[in-house]
Amino acid sequence: MNAKKLIAILTCMLMTSLIPIAAGAMNHSNDSQTTDIGGTTMTGIIILRHFANGGHAVEFRAILVHYTTHNIGQRKTGNLHLLQKIVLPNDFIGWVGPHFVMAHFDGYLDV
Repeated sequence: MNAKKLIAILTCMLMTSLIPIAAGAMNHSNDSQTTDIGGTTMTGIIILRHFANGGHAVEFRAILVHYTTHNIGQRKTGNLHLLQKIVLPNDFIGWVGPHFVMAHFDGYLDV
């Protein structure tokens, strides 16, 4: 086997090994706060509620919000506080008032 064929084979092997590395290095800029599987229930005290994204989401700041979220095989509970920003999809079930939130929505809250 001559040197040109050996260099060509090694170059092809190197290039095929770099494809998975390049695919994992992509940056997805549209990462949302929720996923489509699971459900989330949240209750608490909020401030600064307004509609965002053309009315498709409700955005507010949490003074003290307790949430329970479940996904396939996972369940997570926690508290959001210190004016942390929360964005809910506008198809929730419940009530998001000017000072309180009691809502359930489909999706896994990824905090």
